[in-house]
Amino acid sequence: MSVPRARRACVRCGRAHINRSPRCTTCGGAAQPTPRPVDRRRPSAAKRGYGRKWRLARIAFLSDPVNHVCKGCGDAIAVEVDHIVPHRGDLKLFWRRSNWQGLCKPCHSRKTARGG
Repeated sequence: MSVPRARRACVRCGRAHINRSPRCTTCGGAAQPTPRPVDRRRPSAAKRGYGRKWRLARIAFLSDPVNHVCKGCGDAIAVEVDHIVPHRGDLKLFWRRSNWQGLCKPCHSRKTARGG
């Protein structure tokens, strides 16, 4: 008797799929775009609040079955925790779980690019 495989998120498009490859057949898993140049004036992720404590809280939030599906498209697996209202350094708003939502990578990138 075979064990059913868990759904995974494609590393390229974020859509859920079941296969051995980390890339799905829909997008073909094209090469990742080149990274943006680093803004030397921007504080590090840890200094902006995204350190160990955040990583643990993020994992706990995304492990809750309610947060498995992307709230943006409703199709992909949520792999990012988004702040619904941008916190802009406000730590109370940063840690308020009611201000968090699970999004897939493409939806989170679109929302962030729009300034949200």
